[in-house]
Amino acid sequence: MLTALVMVCSLVTPGDCAKFTDNKGPYKTQKECVARIEEMITDINPLLPPTPKQFYFKCEEIQKGVST
Repeated sequence: MLTALVMVCSLVTPGDCAKFTDNKGPYKTQKECVARIEEMITDINPLLPPTPKQFYFKCEEIQKGVST
């Protein structure tokens, strides 16, 4: 299972980044995860200041917890 992660970094202020973790997943396939990332970027972009920015993203494998 995969979860979608998006990080947005300012190109004006080095080191100024924000990380967004999807709360709708997890996803069974890479294709589903990437589609969700595209939705997230579309939703996030209008909320950010109109300055140059770079989006980074990945589909991260969810680690199964150890039950006790």
